[in-house]
Amino acid sequence: MTRKREPRPVRRLALGLVLLIGAGGGPYSRPVDPDFPWQWSLENRGQPVRRGSDKRGTPDADIDGVEAFAAGHSGRGVVLALLGQGFRYRNSSLEPVLWRNTGEIPDNGIDDDDNGFIDDVVGYDFGDHDPDPSFPADHDRLVTEIAVAPHDTRNIAGIAPGARVMILKVTDRSGALIQGALFRALRYSVEHGARVLFLPWTARGESCEGSPFEVMTDVFADAARSAFIVGGHPADWPACLPSVVSVQATDADDLPRAGRHASLELSAPGSDGRTHVAVSFAIGVVAGAAALLFGQDPERTPTEVRALLSRTADRVHPEITPYRSGWNDRFGGGRINVARALGTDFDGDGLLDADDPDTDGDGIPDVQDPCPLEPRPACKGVEVGP
Repeated sequence: MTRKREPRPVRRLALGLVLLIGAGGGPYSRPVDPDFPWQWSLENRGQPVRRGSDKRGTPDADIDGVEAFAAGHSGRGVVLALLGQGFRYRNSSLEPVLWRNTGEIPDNGIDDDDNGFIDDVVGYDFGDHDPDPSFPADHDRLVTEIAVAPHDTRNIAGIAPGARVMILKVTDRSGALIQGALFRALRYSVEHGARVLFLPWTARGESCEGSPFEVMTDVFADAARSAFIVGGHPADWPACLPSVVSVQATDADDLPRAGRHASLELSAPGSDGRTHVAVSFAIGVVAGAAALLFGQDPERTPTEVRALLSRTADRVHPEITPYRSGWNDRFGGGRINVARALGTDFDGDGLLDADDPDTDGDGIPDVQDPCPLEPRPACKGVEVGP
């Protein structure tokens, strides 16, 4: 429902000048990545859910990511760690956002920083005990792009493009998890400053009671004291651990992909506009959102970030399952809304962007406005999507 507003003729000209300035001090410009128009997870205007698809989403079934960009948030200075299969990173679009171990000289065969790992420049392969965390499959690369891809005209727009990501491979050459590798990677990630750990995989059928991985419980708990950890299918290990944020994937209509889960904590869009909906892609969304919150306030604790994401989430589809004390077993605390979590107010009218039906104050409701963050006539003639 659109709220009625009193006209603001005196402010209108000033708004037209202020709105084009982001919190970072420079002009705000929408991401120009070629697949951004289909990223309904960031900005859902009812566009096709993928290039060439006839299916369209529901306007505003998104995390309000564009509002976060407009306010100047990028996750700058935050380090994330991928703990998974790894991916081919050389000459990829992610190369500019890779974490760099400044204490290590590349390819000299020496443990320059005396941390026990030779040539660990962008991460490490704990499965094969070598410095190259590459893997031929694209799954982990796609998840990582959702979280941190730079806004560079190459593919999609990442949620935290100013952050950096270390690649920690914890599998063997076939992609199967190695428990010892995961143990070492968890320790490595926090020792080297990662604030967000994302694990886009699950041990199917393994619960937290009697699991062969039960010995890892304390290791995860130790890591969670300094890092926000997200990963896994809600019913399975490791998402069933109290130290790990479990995630439900939602589609472009804010509907859940999976069923009910007593351990479910949050929901997030599970696609980047190029893929079908999956929990692993929702994990990338939550990881990027957490990086923005740490970037806004580096003093935040992982516990505070978890609580903030849950408290500010959109309680979507209460008619499916009512929320009790802000939670239900279909959506957890709800579908995350990063603009509300960050407290963004782009036009300075006192309404948070996530709750503002006319974010740019141009008199056109956001759900009908092709450029809801750019006041007309600045938006006139701008191509914004399919």
